[in-house]
Amino acid sequence: MTNQGMPDPIELYEGAMKQTRSYLVGTKASQLNDSTPCTEWNVQALIDHFVGASSFFYSALSGNPAEEQKPGSGNLESFDTMSAKVLEAARVPGTMEKNVPSPSGDMPGGQFLTFAFMDTLIHGWDLAKATGQNTQLDSKLTEPCYAMFRGQGEMLRSSGAVGPEIEVPENATTQAKLLGVLGRKA
Repeated sequence: MTNQGMPDPIELYEGAMKQTRSYLVGTKASQLNDSTPCTEWNVQALIDHFVGASSFFYSALSGNPAEEQKPGSGNLESFDTMSAKVLEAARVPGTMEKNVPSPSGDMPGGQFLTFAFMDTLIHGWDLAKATGQNTQLDSKLTEPCYAMFRGQGEMLRSSGAVGPEIEVPENATTQAKLLGVLGRKA
C-alpha cells in the first residue's frame, strides 16, 4: 500500500502482468487468428498490443524511446521482456512521483502506471475469453481496478479506449461490474 492507503501501482501492474502472462502461456498457435472481444483485433494483434503498450509504458516511465514493433511479432518472450522493463523503470526511485507524458496529459508516474495495470488486466481477460481459458480474474486485482476506474468510463469511452458501457445488475460481482464499465460482457 502507498502512504495514502491506495494500493501500490507497481504491485497491481505486476499482478496483472503475471495473470496475463498465464493466459499467453495457455494460448495455442492455432488460435492466433481467432477473434477477440476487441473487435478490431484478433489474438495475434491483441498480443502485439500487450508488447506495444508495454513499450509505450516503459518509454513514458523511463524517458527512453519506445521500441519499434512489427505487426505479428508479439509473443511470450517479447511480453516478458517489455513487462520486465516497465517494472524496472517503475522501481527507479522517484518515478512514481514524477510527471510522465500520457495521452491525457502529464500525470504522476504512479497514476500513469494504474492505466498500464488496467490495460494489462482487462486485455488479459480479453485474451482468456478469446482463447477459451478461465476468465476469472484475481479479486485482489479487480477490486482496486473497479474502485479506480468505475467513475472514469465516460472519459475512457470518449478517448476510444473502451466500448459502450454494459449494464450489469447491482448484485453483480466486482469483476462483472468492472467489465461492464469497460464495455465488456462477463
